[in-house]
Amino acid sequence: MEKCSYLTKGGERKEAYRFTEAGKQWVREHIDSLSERKYYHSIGVEHDLRLMDKIISLTREQRETMRCENEIRDDFKERMQTFLDNRDYERYDQLYTAMQTHTVSMPDLCIGENEFYEVITSSYSQEIIECKVSLALAVGGTIQMDRI
Repeated sequence: MEKCSYLTKGGERKEAYRFTEAGKQWVREHIDSLSERKYYHSIGVEHDLRLMDKIISLTREQRETMRCENEIRDDFKERMQTFLDNRDYERYDQLYTAMQTHTVSMPDLCIGENEFYEVITSSYSQEIIECKVSLALAVGGTIQMDRI
């Protein structure tokens, strides 16, 4: 773990801890239920804390089904491959084009099959937010957004 500090919107300096690469490796080696988990690239401490608040608020059953942004991306690619395998070329082309033109973007978290969650920071443009919504709609899901 490493200590890092951040400023709240009110200008107060706070401290938090986050995993180092060595910490992630330790988790992989010592906690079987988390050994296959993928880690996402941190946006910022406030973003990560809000995301963790959401994760902590989930039931045990919901946490067992949750997937992070990298896992959502993998699922999306698998879904695209299924469309291709099933010769649903129109749907495949739609999603492939959306990925190539960056009109879909992976949310922070998925709970269950298609219930998405995104923490929106001040750096998010309306276009980025719309891309997150587009991804959820493209797979028949819903999305909850929290603005910090």
